[in-house]
Amino acid sequence: MKIVEPRARVTISWFEIWYTYPGRTGRCAFECDEEGNVDESALHPAGLANLLKGREEGTCTGIERFTTTHTTPAVGECSCGRRVTLRNFTNTCGCGADYNSSGQLLACRSQWGEETGEHWTDCY
Repeated sequence: MKIVEPRARVTISWFEIWYTYPGRTGRCAFECDEEGNVDESALHPAGLANLLKGREEGTCTGIERFTTTHTTPAVGECSCGRRVTLRNFTNTCGCGADYNSSGQLLACRSQWGEETGEHWTDCY
């Protein structure tokens, strides 16, 4: 298998503006840019109503930046030409070929567990 997209670590950052409302506990947040501008067209009508209420009646408690990091799985090209995302212990192509998470072709399922008496469904 040829790896066409290597596994990668991806970091995503976003900003949220937070409001408190009189007479209510907790806070309400809306995704925004680093200046606190909210894309109102992307909000659900109920979310837009909450944002407008926060601006009119609430108190802005600040803009916070959040960051998360995750790993995107590698993608390989099977010998049949199909792409296979290598996210699991066993990754099966549409043609039936099985690959491990590194893209190595696995033995035919009929041979899985042969030396231990396991059935292939125990490994999948």
